[in-house]
Amino acid sequence: MFPKPLLRTFVNVGLERDGIVNGRFRKGESGFLAECQLQITERVEGFQERGERKLYRDRQAQDPNMRSKTREFRTTGVVLQISEPWFSSRGVKDQVAQVLTELLRREYSISPSDVDFAATNIAVVRDGQRAAMIDAIVIYDSTHGSLRLSEPAYTRFDVLLERLRSAVAMTAKEFDLLAPEQGSSLETWYRSLCAESADLGELFAANAAQGRPGWLQVYAPGSVVCRRNAQGILNDIELISPELLSLDGPPKLYYRYKCDGARALVPVDQIEAAGDQWSFAYWNPETGEYADAVDELIVKEVERPPAISDSLDPKEIRPPD
Repeated sequence: MFPKPLLRTFVNVGLERDGIVNGRFRKGESGFLAECQLQITERVEGFQERGERKLYRDRQAQDPNMRSKTREFRTTGVVLQISEPWFSSRGVKDQVAQVLTELLRREYSISPSDVDFAATNIAVVRDGQRAAMIDAIVIYDSTHGSLRLSEPAYTRFDVLLERLRSAVAMTAKEFDLLAPEQGSSLETWYRSLCAESADLGELFAANAAQGRPGWLQVYAPGSVVCRRNAQGILNDIELISPELLSLDGPPKLYYRYKCDGARALVPVDQIEAAGDQWSFAYWNPETGEYADAVDELIVKEVERPPAISDSLDPKEIRPPD
């Protein structure tokens, strides 16, 4: 039996004005449906062999070649944010995403390798910061550049609901797809959405990170990334901790990093992920807590760095070389 890779997928959703595809969004009191630009990060963090999970980070001491591998690509997809209690029950998000994706593939004869879904590790990007969304699922084109094969999940969502209703009726006793009450709740949510509007202001102003506000997706402490200097040259740096700083306006995300024993800070927009010695984590600026996965609310106990600095000596911030 061949080992099975342990793949972790991160989805970054663009909800800024350029992130919405052709103005396609519908918003209601308990969420929205939108076709968006996405950045997908797929990271192989280990493998499973004979039922045992083996992480690369635990095996690097014996074999330095065992490092995480990453693939990043930009694409488009359909985002469903459902801020309702039934949707937050354990396992429901993944089940809804899987069922809708399978119905989409069958209804429109799409290859399983061309469209995929995510129900965890979803973040919305605003001003360079990535805020966790724990009440959303994404159905997306799993190829670079996107053929917009996932588009019917927005334009023909009513057709998918009709197919789901028929399938649930045929399997009501076994609940192979969704429980009837979950299917009804999904239809009620969809009917509550407003028609498309040219005014995107409400969507951009709304905070998509519901349920656990304040959690940001960041590079984990100890990650080795690249800092781009003024000449465009990338230099490796090791990150110590993220910080939110209010210098010349609203709080902005910075990272403290090692620099010949000195205190040094770099803004997030000067950082690029390169190589395989970095990883993502979720960070709560208010408490300093870290989490591997916000969706399950499993908080990882780590040494807490200073959470938020309201004022800081600008000399600590290293300008691009």
